[in-house]
This record gives sequence, C-alpha cells and structure tokens, in this order.
Amino acid sequence: MSVAIGSFVAFSACQSPAFAEVASGKSNLSNAQLTALVRDPSVGARALSVTVVGTGPLVTVLAEEREVAQDKDLKIDSMFLARTLIEGAPGQIEKVKVLFSQTGKPARHVTISRAEINDFGAGRISAATLLQSLALVSVQADNMPEINDGPEVERRLLAWKRIDKLRAQGTGVSPFEAIFKEIQGLAKANDGEKVSQKLTYLESKLTGQEEQVKQAKDSLRGRGVPAIKTASSAGAGAGSGPGASTSGHGSPPAQSAASGYIPPEAEHLKATFNAQSNEIISQVTRKNSSEGYRLRDMKTEIEKAFSTHQDAKAFELMHSFDLAATKVLGSSAFGPGGQGGGMGPQGGGGGGMGPGGGGMGPGGGGPPF
Repeated sequence: MSVAIGSFVAFSACQSPAFAEVASGKSNLSNAQLTALVRDPSVGARALSVTVVGTGPLVTVLAEEREVAQDKDLKIDSMFLARTLIEGAPGQIEKVKVLFSQTGKPARHVTISRAEINDFGAGRISAATLLQSLALVSVQADNMPEINDGPEVERRLLAWKRIDKLRAQGTGVSPFEAIFKEIQGLAKANDGEKVSQKLTYLESKLTGQEEQVKQAKDSLRGRGVPAIKTASSAGAGAGSGPGASTSGHGSPPAQSAASGYIPPEAEHLKATFNAQSNEIISQVTRKNSSEGYRLRDMKTEIEKAFSTHQDAKAFELMHSFDLAATKVLGSSAFGPGGQGGGMGPQGGGGGGMGPGGGGMGPGGGGPPF
C-alpha cells in the first residue's frame, strides 16, 4: 500500500479538530463552510487549490492540480476530499464530484458517493479497492466553453452546468447561452459588479425553465396536469351521447384546434412538448427515418407558430405530431395509455395528447398529455 493510501486510512482514524467541530453541528453547512473544510491542511489532499460549488446533496469540488500529478494522485485527492465533505456534513451530502484542472491536460472528474465512503468506513472495502474502483472521466468539450478566469468563476461554471443539463433534457437553450456569452465577456473585462448582476438574472431564468421541465415530467407521471375538459363538455356524463367512446370515457364534441381552440392546460402541454419532443423524434427516427424527419419539420413549424403567437395553430400541429409519433411507437408518445378516440367526436385512435387521449380535443378516452 502506498504512503498516500496509508495516509487516507490514518485520516479516518484521526480527523482534524476543525473537521470534528463542524461535523458536530446540526444545521446544514454553507458553501463557504464546506470550502473551509476541504482547505484545512490536515485533510491530506495535495491539490494546489480547492473550491466547493453547491451545498448538497450533490456538490462539485474544483481542484487545481500540479502539472506533474499522475492519475493515481488525482484519485487519492478525490478520496480525501469526498470523505471530508461527506463525513464533515452528515446527512447533507450524498455525492461528491471532484473536477480536476491541470496545465496541458483536459479537464477530468471523479465522482464518489456516500455509500462508497460508508463501505470504506465500515471496513467492507479497503482503501486500495476504493481507489481501484474510481474512474477519471473526461469532461465533454463539445459544448463546454472555456470558463475564463475572473469574477464569480464558480458561479459561472455552475450556471453552465445547468444550461448543459437543460440541453440534455431536450430544452432549447440558445437564449441562456447568449446571456452566458455576455457574462463571459464581462468576466474577461473583470467587471465584477455586472458579472454578478447578469449571473443573478441568468440563474433566475434557469430556475424558471427547470421548474417548467419538472412540471412537464410530473404531468407524464400522472401528477400536475389533470384531464383537460372543454366548456362544452362540462356537466356532461362520460360515455353519454352518440359519439361516446366504447370504453365509457368519451367526451361530447368540443372545439377543435383549427377553430381557435387552446387547451386549458396549455402551458403544461407546451412545457411537456419542449421537454420530450427531441427524445420522441429520436425514438421514431430509429424505427422509421422518414417519419422522424417529418416530425422534425413539424416541431420546427410548432415552434414557429408559438413564436408568432399562433398558439391555436401550434396546438393543432402538436396534436398531429402526437398522432404521427403514436402511430410509429404503438402507444401515446407523451404518456401511458392513450388509446382513445380520434380527430372527431366519433373517436378512433388518438394519442395521449390529442382528441381521444383525454387531452386537447373531443372524443377523449386516455390520460392527459
């Protein structure tokens, strides 16, 4: 066992007074307190500088390493840093990602969970086994801008990670990227006050978008978006009338999207579409490439309709998008079930979002979009 791994084992038996004092606290530690924890000389990490971003349950440690440091050195540092944070803030931190920067090398990171630290602490795994299990993962540079030095570097990095996460979820992030680019320019000019102001603005916008994505996901799990009913269907018994669904869940005729109909839960539907459409297009393309290309064109038309305030047209196209995707995938593209009626009051094969799916129009039988 190397001297460094031996030091890690010894660290578990003899923690610094500062570590023990903070760990005994009852309230959650602030970002500054967590950073102070890992900067304590007794921690054992050899990084030139360390800064903690976030307060849990996932935190990121920005660690600048010496140019000569080897991969094993980085992994050992990540063990020291993760254990210090997880045990120094009991119940607050579940996972630690250590993001390493080294001159002449690409950025890489190691992620360590509370479970791994607990297993080591309980003697279920050795320090050498823990070290061997860790993987240095290269940071994807495809979309990652260079985070230049200057004011608020940690906040800027965290903001970009939030933008990148929204992109991965299928959200359009061009407006956020434009703001971020402006912030980068201000940081390069060392204008700390304006950087802080713009970051606060960007963070508020990101929070709003993240909430929309969360609501969209909740709607797909059956929470947050109730079944949509139109004024003409209010008070009418389900399954009554000549156009009722054979399942007993049909609705009377209502306004169509073509006549200017906008569903009551329009914002939820729009957010769900924004969050899920790219993944649906990918699924369809894998099964039928021509239909996948057609859905991409439809998505462009939907976005154009919304941007020009033609919401009724957008929801009509959105319904057509859902029906086309459902035809290829075999079930409602935007939710479970969705085997209800069709475009008109007579029913016959709608998806979860449109008429027959209990969503945008008449003849509904399935769950909402």
